[in-house]
Amino acid sequence: MDKELVWISCRHHVFEVMLSSVFSAALGTTSGPEIGLFKRFQKMWPNIDKTNFQSAGDDLFIGMPDGLRQDMTAFYIEAIKSKSPREDYRELLQLCHVFLDGTSLGETCFRAPGAMHNARWMAKAIYSLKMYLFRGQIKLTTSESAGLTSISLFVSLVIRYWHEAPLAERAPFNDYNLLVLLHDYPAPDIRQAAIDAICRHLWFFSEHLVTLALFDDRVSDETNAAMVENFARSPNHTAAKRLDKKAFNIRTPLEAYVTSRSLTLFNLLSLNGKEESQAFLTKPPALWPTDPTYLRMKAKVRLMKVVNDCAERGISLIQSYNSALTKDETQKQYLLQLVSNHRKQFPAATKTALKKKM
Repeated sequence: MDKELVWISCRHHVFEVMLSSVFSAALGTTSGPEIGLFKRFQKMWPNIDKTNFQSAGDDLFIGMPDGLRQDMTAFYIEAIKSKSPREDYRELLQLCHVFLDGTSLGETCFRAPGAMHNARWMAKAIYSLKMYLFRGQIKLTTSESAGLTSISLFVSLVIRYWHEAPLAERAPFNDYNLLVLLHDYPAPDIRQAAIDAICRHLWFFSEHLVTLALFDDRVSDETNAAMVENFARSPNHTAAKRLDKKAFNIRTPLEAYVTSRSLTLFNLLSLNGKEESQAFLTKPPALWPTDPTYLRMKAKVRLMKVVNDCAERGISLIQSYNSALTKDETQKQYLLQLVSNHRKQFPAATKTALKKKM
């Protein structure tokens, strides 16, 4: 069809890879499906006094960017008030707040430990935070204690980017800010592991996806104007799916990644997106929030799926459903044929459609 594809990687997967690298740097790798340290903690849980926990001391934040701890504490309060996240995400946000501030937001957040296998990045973050908070009641080696401290500190200070991962318009600027934070992170082993991981997934600095930053309210008018000017630049000779880490420099401004190929994104938002976008691109960025074309495209950007959580949960749901009905493969095939035949007879699952067949 002679058309370029716009590649969008799941942003949660990118952060899973980063946390996995940080976890390995802090506590080492594990070959089994479960983590022995977390399994020990799960067995100890019934004997732990949930009212006796220890939050982070001020000494842990020496060398951190000024005001980062206070900013993240305020972020957790607003994140839980403004939105009702899934239970595991809500628990993680609450645990991070307890770690930084020493107080719980609303109801208790100390739920019994659940699944712990390596495939669940959330488990690593939640378990590490809980073990740090109750470190006075469990037996830990010096290396285990240091590793849990490193992971808990890292997660609590960068979880904003996990929380905002589903927001497509914030992706380029968030990735830029995350890399700036990582370059200033004082722990060298954690810093390098995180930077190496995220630099293998620079999807949103590609010529196609960096355009999303135009719809981010946090990006300055000067940056937006510079991005519009760079739409006249010639594209790179090769249309990479993601930016090569060798081509990335933390000192390079966001607009430097924009070329004429970046206009392709507008065609995802509308049939003649490139032409329609001129309605606001020819205006000063300060006037964009009142332009109907800009607002319409911004609404479509917010509907873009940049995480595959729903797909993963859908697969898990159908697998559980299949296992609950029958484990016999022959019966399962009969069941699928029955469902297929039923949907042909009743394509619309409404009472009206059922009455017509009666």
